[in-house]
Amino acid sequence: MNRSSKREASAATIVLQAINSLTEDYSFERSFKLVEGKIYSTRFLASFRESALGSDPLASLIALTKRLNIPDRYVAMIQHNFPSSDIFHLGYEQQEDIQICKLYMDFREPLLHAIKHRDTHTDTVLIHQAFKWDASCPTTCSVSNYQCNKPLLTPKEISERLAQIYEGDEGSFTYQAALDFIAATKERMAGKSMFLMEAEEEGNPRYSYDINVYGGEATLIDAVPVIRKIADHFSIDDEQWQPLIQGNEMALLGHLSGGTDRRAREFLTVYFGMETRSPKPPYSFMHG
Repeated sequence: MNRSSKREASAATIVLQAINSLTEDYSFERSFKLVEGKIYSTRFLASFRESALGSDPLASLIALTKRLNIPDRYVAMIQHNFPSSDIFHLGYEQQEDIQICKLYMDFREPLLHAIKHRDTHTDTVLIHQAFKWDASCPTTCSVSNYQCNKPLLTPKEISERLAQIYEGDEGSFTYQAALDFIAATKERMAGKSMFLMEAEEEGNPRYSYDINVYGGEATLIDAVPVIRKIADHFSIDDEQWQPLIQGNEMALLGHLSGGTDRRAREFLTVYFGMETRSPKPPYSFMHG
């Protein structure tokens, strides 16, 4: 095993240990990201409540992130956000020699208020703040803000918002992919609303949308025509993406994220298969 592989195994193992140290069930989600000529499939995200972190949840969360070499300045931001957060998402992604660790903090109260007052609400709501860093090179890091203007939108409303975002750039492939995704899933929403977020990061060109369809009945197989178009656009061979679909055809389709990443690359990410899992002791990171 080379040095890069050892680092990958170390960071991924720590994240999995953390997930299996939770004291309650959690949600687990898979995804794959496509960019020009590449597909990243070593990606996962676990979602859990504050109560799953044990008797001293903040201390446990800080202990975990420090084991993953989080930049010091982010620790203070996590401490500041913690009283307003009750749901957290812990993720991992491998890109070449970069091992990206991710911690998302949810701000539920502003979102619930926006949903309750949907017809009159106009302010932008910060839904998540996410800290992302390379565990083996913490100076490679960013803070992502995920926002929405109105939650729980119809497919038509999301299409209208996307048209505003891409005004003057209607030929953008990520825009067309979003419209294709909406068309492929709108009949499978079973009367439920979709959810649209927009993400930005300070100091880099990252901007993206996220269209969430977990409330409906769409499965991964429904998105295959869209995924094929995306793969063709990014010059990705069938042999690279089709194995990710095989065996997962009936997994729930979650969301499509697309736009420009922090390296100024056009990207699209497909999320799927969210399921409830139970921790598997004896892993432990609490206060460690």
